Amino acid sequence: MPDVVARGVRFHTQWLGPEGAPPVVMVHGMLTGNVATWYFGLGAALAVDHRVLMYDQRGHGRSQAPVTGYTLTDLAADLDALAEGVGPAVLVGHSFGGVVALRRALDRPGAVRSVVAVDSFEPGGAASAGPEGDDVVDLGAVLAWGRQRRMRAMAERSSRGRTRRTRATAEQVLLGGTTLVSDLRRDGHLDRSALARLVVPVLWVSGDTSPFRAEVADLGAALPDASTERIELPGGHALHLDCPERLAAAVLPFVARTRCPEEATHG
Repeated sequence: MPDVVARGVRFHTQWLGPEGAPPVVMVHGMLTGNVATWYFGLGAALAVDHRVLMYDQRGHGRSQAPVTGYTLTDLAADLDALAEGVGPAVLVGHSFGGVVALRRALDRPGAVRSVVAVDSFEPGGAASAGPEGDDVVDLGAVLAWGRQRRMRAMAERSSRGRTRRTRATAEQVLLGGTTLVSDLRRDGHLDRSALARLVVPVLWVSGDTSPFRAEVADLGAALPDASTERIELPGGHALHLDCPERLAAAVLPFVARTRCPEEATHG
């Protein structure tokens, strides 16, 4: 599909699933994700009965990397612009992508059918704040996790005789050439009091060995019990990559339950 220009930025998008099916929009995490992280796993599973929109967030994958515009407000506005016209949709987000999805649910509850948040947290949230409670944006752990995964992947490619290409990584471009860190320091957290009143159904999925368990638990605790289903799966932070079948088995029934009656008859 051709790239889409929204809010002055060129975004790479991909659609899966039959036209006219109930819509799902998928949002990958910051620094370590892109469309490919969904495409062959949960995205394909959802696309059997849904019209699925996936996109590279600004500065990621094949999307444009503007110098500024990486606040949570900006990222949620990007999502809103790209999802314009698809109707009330289920939002699926991994890591900070789940935070972006929740922000849209707070801002535009009428445009959101439900939210699936996969091991989602705010970098520098309460569980990882500094000794004085400083509102820091410590992305070191996220970067280290991403590097470890890439090193394992490179080792596997090397064992199969594939050569490594030297190029700037997405994180190097974002951290060295954009205002991402300062933007998230200024605006990277959800309004916890508003989150406690959220009425949109949420499926909160966490990994039992995720290195970010404390951060995920901290954010999840702010969600209202009445509208939140909580599932813990065996695995780490990248549940959508490490155990896509288990994740799909948890997500698909929730998505089916949160369809409106006319959507439930599709297919």
